[in-house]
Amino acid sequence: MRITQRAVALTSLQGLNRNLDAVGKLQQQLTSGRLINNPSDSPTGTNRAMQTRADQAASAQQARNIGDAKSWLEQTDSTLQEMLDTGRRIRDLTVQGSSTGSNSDVSAQAIATEVASLREGLLSLANRTIGTRPLFGYRKYWAHKLGPAPFLPMTREEIQKQVIDQIG
Repeated sequence: MRITQRAVALTSLQGLNRNLDAVGKLQQQLTSGRLINNPSDSPTGTNRAMQTRADQAASAQQARNIGDAKSWLEQTDSTLQEMLDTGRRIRDLTVQGSSTGSNSDVSAQAIATEVASLREGLLSLANRTIGTRPLFGYRKYWAHKLGPAPFLPMTREEIQKQVIDQIG
């Protein structure tokens, strides 16, 4: 096989062009700070980078979910503790009011007023929200029937009517 001067020059020129392309690619990687500038540079590397980004986004979402859950748990715990304290106070007032002979009409009225106030406080606690979402969730049925707050104060007659309607 005969090798001409022209064939040697073309082979050398092709090698120089390949090296120039490689240097250009390395220069582009240095200036951009990225190993992969186009998906065609490395399809497997592109796939790996996309998977890594998806994993990072999932981890960030998990961290946000954990923070939200902790907030809900802390708020629920403190609200339930307040409800228990209020229930204990109502129990104490009930025991105090039921003791015969030691209460005057004025003290009985004061106890009734305080119990009514504590009842309103319990309703307020029961309707507590975090943002726009109710802390103690409720069914859409009750929201439709009773309005936006699931725990509404009712008179004795309303409660009796509701119980009779449910039984009958």
